Amino acid sequence: MSKEKGNVKTYKFNCYKCGRVHGINECPAYNKICNTCGNKNHFALMCKNKGKNESKKYEKSENNGVNIVEKEKEVYEFLCLDEVEIGTSNTWTDNVKINELNVEIKLDTGAQLNVMPIKMYKKIKSVQLETSEVVIKTFGMPILGFKDCKTLKYKFNEVCEVQIENKKERFVKENLDIFTGVGKFPDKIKIKIKENSIPVINHPRRIPIKLIKRLKELIERLCVQNIIEKCEEPSEWQHPLVVIEKPDKSLRMCLDPRTLNKYIVREMIQIPTIDEVRNKLINKKYFTLCDLKDGFYQCELESESMKLCAFSTPFGSYQFRRLPFGLANAPEIFQQLTSKYFGGIKNVCVYFDDILISGETQQEHDETLKQVVKQARKLNIKFNLKKLQYEKSEVRFLGMIFSEHGIAPDPERVKSVIELKIPQNTKQLQSFLGMVNYLRIFIPNMSELIEPLRGLLRKDVVWSWSINCNSAFNKLKNVLTDLTTLSNYNVNENFTIQCDASEKALGCCLLQNNRPVYYASRCMSDTEQMYAQVEKEMLGIVFACKKFHKLIYGQSIVEIFTDHQPLISVMKKEINKIPNNRLKRMRLKLLIYNTDVKYCPGKHMYIADLLSRNYIQRVEITEENLNDVVHAINEVEIQFKNDRIEQFRNETNKDEHLSKVLKYLDTGWPNKMIECGEIKHYFKIKNELIKESEIIYFGNRIIVPKVLRSYVIKKLHETHLGITKTLKKSKQIFYWPGMTSDLKNFIEKCEICRKFSISKIKEPLLQHKIPELPFQKIGIDIAEVERSNYLVVMDYYSRWLEVLSIRNKTSETIIQLLKILFSQFGIPEEVVCDNNPCGSREFKNFAKEWHFTVTISSPNYPQNCSEENKIQKLKQKDWYDKTATYVEKEFKPNEQIMLQNKFTKQWSKAVVLSKTSWPRSYLVKDEKGKILRRNTIFMRKVSGYELDLNESDDEVIVSDDLDKKEVEKVEKQESEVGTNINFKTHKGRVVKKPIRLGIDD
Repeated sequence: MSKEKGNVKTYKFNCYKCGRVHGINECPAYNKICNTCGNKNHFALMCKNKGKNESKKYEKSENNGVNIVEKEKEVYEFLCLDEVEIGTSNTWTDNVKINELNVEIKLDTGAQLNVMPIKMYKKIKSVQLETSEVVIKTFGMPILGFKDCKTLKYKFNEVCEVQIENKKERFVKENLDIFTGVGKFPDKIKIKIKENSIPVINHPRRIPIKLIKRLKELIERLCVQNIIEKCEEPSEWQHPLVVIEKPDKSLRMCLDPRTLNKYIVREMIQIPTIDEVRNKLINKKYFTLCDLKDGFYQCELESESMKLCAFSTPFGSYQFRRLPFGLANAPEIFQQLTSKYFGGIKNVCVYFDDILISGETQQEHDETLKQVVKQARKLNIKFNLKKLQYEKSEVRFLGMIFSEHGIAPDPERVKSVIELKIPQNTKQLQSFLGMVNYLRIFIPNMSELIEPLRGLLRKDVVWSWSINCNSAFNKLKNVLTDLTTLSNYNVNENFTIQCDASEKALGCCLLQNNRPVYYASRCMSDTEQMYAQVEKEMLGIVFACKKFHKLIYGQSIVEIFTDHQPLISVMKKEINKIPNNRLKRMRLKLLIYNTDVKYCPGKHMYIADLLSRNYIQRVEITEENLNDVVHAINEVEIQFKNDRIEQFRNETNKDEHLSKVLKYLDTGWPNKMIECGEIKHYFKIKNELIKESEIIYFGNRIIVPKVLRSYVIKKLHETHLGITKTLKKSKQIFYWPGMTSDLKNFIEKCEICRKFSISKIKEPLLQHKIPELPFQKIGIDIAEVERSNYLVVMDYYSRWLEVLSIRNKTSETIIQLLKILFSQFGIPEEVVCDNNPCGSREFKNFAKEWHFTVTISSPNYPQNCSEENKIQKLKQKDWYDKTATYVEKEFKPNEQIMLQNKFTKQWSKAVVLSKTSWPRSYLVKDEKGKILRRNTIFMRKVSGYELDLNESDDEVIVSDDLDKKEVEKVEKQESEVGTNINFKTHKGRVVKKPIRLGIDD
């Protein structure tokens, strides 16, 4: 079909979005917000939510029209083209009969339906027309579609597929070897460090169990590829290992070599400037841009330099054979190698890992590309297929656009300023003028330009945005984006970046000598808007570095200014010590840049502040690269059922305090803590709070609403772990103010834990008071050696020992031997012994007749019973006391305690009656109402609530002077405690002690 003969007519129609008549893609309502429903792309006049459901008529010029009838809540939009008038020689028509009427029709194999003009239909009266919601008026001959053409057996040639040769695919197919595998430069790299460097060894960190297998497979694969190797000898340098998890769940390893970077001697390499590149690309029309694959991994290290790049794993120490990411001198080394092997080729520009091939003609371009491919194949260098830009007419390089027409600034550099929205109030206007004032030395006649805008800032002026204001606003934007204002940057000079993050957007500006080079801003996604403020600010830095990557990569230092002071401490920490996983992930992205983050008050960062608050509603989709997903070493898996997660959401919104925190996370926190009222505690940690799916997180920990705290505590203590382990577990998952004290109180009150808690740790030994005379105070005990029994007697004054053999342990035998000793040494004033046999009736009568006092030690605790039992302890007292704990505080009468059973080791409730004369010994009443005498080693204080003791007995009123008869009654009861315990054989029979001579009655 000849274009010269064609005559395509244009169409206009009544638009259902704006209500006006215009052409296709010229609707003024596009991207506008409706004042009625709040949705985009239509005006309020045409809003369907008003309840109107009118038919829309589409009209074209020259009175040819298209009528469309809408269904409810449906809109049909048609793009209509009039027929193209061409010569009839190429028209395929035929004469057919329709109801005896000869009709000339057009055969159209591209049409899916048959079309007949209304005039033709009126001539065929016998055909019934079915009702249709869509009526199209035609003005030409009838058309017979593809289906009926085939039914009537018209002959035509079918073209199923047209294959067009793709030059890029052919190029890749012919040179597939340079796009696969891991390459390697022939040179070996030496990392030079300062003479005063101090080696640092970072201890290996634990890797989650679920990653161990995959990490081992990764290490084995990297060893096979000669990227790493196992250390054969100890290394003076050990760097922390960071495990990166890709979206496909595979892993990648990375180092955090900041300690080594302090001592690395950087080489001074001349980096190409824009002027040098521009001179090489004059009159070039064809461009191909190649990116080196896994750039640093193609640089092999010397053996000594390998030792500087060692790291620890669960499988031993390894070291990098290739240049790892993150070293301070890596960009210079890479630029030196690429320039050495590719920079000498004609029509080639090298900038770090980018190789730009150009040519004035197709032949010149192809010849240069062949030389690059030949050199890469010879040296075993690999390119990245995904980033290949093959045979382009224009290419973005160094922040500029190069084409056959020359060099032009990249529109992205000024896009954020060009799209600035008109200020809606004085505050927004002040923000804009603050940026203008900051750049006033680069703007000629600034006072004259801003005069219409300054008038709106006066107090007595009502806000009214006039035509003059709009004109001044647009002129200022043009001046700010003009090349005379923008700096022609020099890659050999230092750069400065301003970053800021508002509630919903990010803004940044690249400056050189305080002159703007590049503006950038973007709206945050819905997920990013729920980040904590510290995460938003870090995201702003990552966005700026990625946006300005081609300009700042390889710079010796890049100063980044932020108005968020907590971010400074985060940037100074080691990656593995950053508690927040999201910050850890973003910090890892910045490893390839040499950044120095500094604090600057927001009132001094006019450009970034404006760009972060005045933005276009457009979210940039960033490509996820290998460094984007970092697995946290300290990650804890939290698994909840869906209904429980929903409960957390609901209760968080209902909680009196957390609902306010949610509000502040959305709208911003007050400037002062005192304005927060009852949620002052959360103000202190506001920079680490995150809102995600209406649940608040403190770092990686869920903040629990007040209603659910008791449920969480019970779940945490479900396995009855101790206080320390329960707290450790809880601090990995949950958080709320006072969580530690709440958990301690709950565990201390747990009945099961009290009952089965461990025995008290031993207390320091107490020495008996040394008597004034020999044999004034003695201690007696019965010892058994090789089935023989002995009575051991020791004098507390002289430490004299008497060991007498006895045939049995009865009271009668003991009394007889003591009478003999008393006749030799005299009758003592006090005899210290345990319950057996001194607790018997006969021994008490003997003491009464011979006029000496019997002191009986606490039941079940013979450590303090007699001197002969303690003689060895005294010799080792110093060593013993070193492992003993502090002495329990004094117990008071009526104090409620827990009492331990010596045999079952279980604890039960009891109440203190009084203190006895014996040290650390008390009379207590147990749950069954028995009055017992116990040492403090079997007593434990309780707190928090009243013990519910057995109330079957009358209340015991204890006085300070307990009646001696009562004490004797208790002591007698204590001497019989052992007989009251029933022991069973393995068959289940109860073992009963024999009654001897009525003594145990």
